[in-house]
Amino acid sequence: MNQNNKITAAFDNLYEFLNAVKYLKSQNKKFIIYTPIPSHEIEELLTLKKSKVAWFTLIGAILGLITGFGLAIYTSAQWNLILGGKPPISLIPFVVIGFEFTILFGAISTLIGLIYFGKFPKYKKFDGYKSDFTVDKFGVFIEGSENEINNLKDKLISFGAKEFFYD
Repeated sequence: MNQNNKITAAFDNLYEFLNAVKYLKSQNKKFIIYTPIPSHEIEELLTLKKSKVAWFTLIGAILGLITGFGLAIYTSAQWNLILGGKPPISLIPFVVIGFEFTILFGAISTLIGLIYFGKFPKYKKFDGYKSDFTVDKFGVFIEGSENEINNLKDKLISFGAKEFFYD
C-alpha cells in the first residue's frame, strides 16, 4: 500500500504544537499548519522567505513620482501660466503632486502585488482544514504512506495531539 494517506492532527496548546512542528521539520516532512492566532514563534520556526510585494510597492511608488512630476510639468508647460513672477515650471510646488501620485500608485501596485502573489481568489478547499482551527485549536496536516502516517500519529500523540482527522 504505497498510496498517500492524509492526516490532520489538532492541538489545544501552542507549545505542544510548536514541539510537534519542530519534530516534523527535523524529519524533513512536508506539512501545512493552521493556527487561530498569529505567533512569532511559529514564524521563526518556519523561516519563511520574504515577500516580493515590496518590490511592487517600490516600482509603483517610483512610477507614481515620475507620473506626478511629469503631469505637473506637462500641464504647466501647456498653458504657460505665470503666477507671481515665478517661472512656469518650478519644481517646489510640484512636490505635493508628486508625493500624492507616489502614495496613490504605491497603494494600487501593493494591492495588485497582494492579489498576484496571494493567488486570490482560491476556490479549492484547503487540505486538512477544520473550522476549529480558526477558534481555539492548532492543526498540522501531513501526507505520506500508511506506515509513515502511523508512526507520525504515535509521535504526535506523544507531543500532545488531541484529535486526528483523516482525509
